[in-house]
This record gives sequence, C-alpha cells and structure tokens, in this order.
Amino acid sequence: MIKKIKINNLMKNILVILSGDGFAAIISLLCISLTIKTIGMDENGKMLMAQTYCMLFNDIFNFQSFNSIIKFMPEYMTTNLNKMKQIIKYSYFLELITAIIAFLFGNLLLSLIASFLNWNSDIINCTRIFIIYILFNLTGTSIGILRIYNKFKYISY
Repeated sequence: MIKKIKINNLMKNILVILSGDGFAAIISLLCISLTIKTIGMDENGKMLMAQTYCMLFNDIFNFQSFNSIIKFMPEYMTTNLNKMKQIIKYSYFLELITAIIAFLFGNLLLSLIASFLNWNSDIINCTRIFIIYILFNLTGTSIGILRIYNKFKYISY
C-alpha cells in the first residue's frame, strides 16, 4: 500500500515537471518562430550564437546549488533550523559568486573569441546584452528548496 502511494506520488511529480517543461518548450518554439519572422533567419542566427556563448559560460562557471541543497538540507530540517538557514545562505552566496565569475570571464574573453570566430559588431553587441542574463540566473537554491518540499508544480511554473 505504501509503495503504491509513493509510486503514485512519484508519477504525479514526474508528470507535473514534464508538463511544465513541455509547456516551456512550446513557448520557446513560439518565441523563436516570432523572432525569425520578425528579424529573419540570418539575424536570428546571430542571436543564437550570442545566447550559446553566454550559456556556455553560465554552464561552466555557475554553481548548480540545488544538488547541495537536496543532499545536505534534509538532514537538518527537523533538528537544526539554524544549520538549515546557513546551508541556504551559503548556497545562494556561492551561486551569486560563481555567476559573477561567469559574467566576468564571459566579458573578458569576448573580444578574443569574437576575433577568432570572425564575429561582427552585431553579434558582439548581442552577446554583451545576453551576458547580463548570467547575473540573474540564480535559481539553483530555490529549485533545491522546492524539490525538498515536493513542490514540483512550482518548479515547472
């Protein structure tokens, strides 16, 4: 009986996450379609190049703190509230510091990469704008907390 309840809860959470990801993919497809229709395929390629460059630095340097939250926080949820707060604070701080490092390296290496790949000024300017996104991509700690408390629908939203 307990196994059945756990399996049903797991399936429900999986469906919620997949439906949220699916909805996000549909929105992304619509955005890309509108962008291509508005600025053309050639200009869209420039934007994609800039986004990919920024995501590369974000993925390399930005710490995914939700893993540490999920691993270490449940141990202290019922016994030590101060330790739990400390884990959240350190996790967010580490996420912020690594985002700043990713932002700095992305900016520092931009001219070198741009000259190596023969990027024109449009791609470089687009990339400078997209690099700012790295500083606001601080979602790991909050996602980890939501996962611990089984709030999968909020993650997908």
